[in-house]
Amino acid sequence: MSSIPVVNLAAFTEGSKKTQGEIAAQVDDICRNLGFLIVENHGVPKPIIDDAWSGAGAFFDLPLE
Repeated sequence: MSSIPVVNLAAFTEGSKKTQGEIAAQVDDICRNLGFLIVENHGVPKPIIDDAWSGAGAFFDLPLE
């Protein structure tokens, strides 16, 4: 695999039980074998995403001690 896989969660939330199962299996496989994925159409509001990035930045800016 030469790129990070992209998973569209709109297909999960709007899909049939069969589609949901297929997407869940795909995410499981990606997480077990690669460990990274890009999630699109997840529905998380931008302010929450921005706060998470700010918090991560603040954490990694801390001294090693």
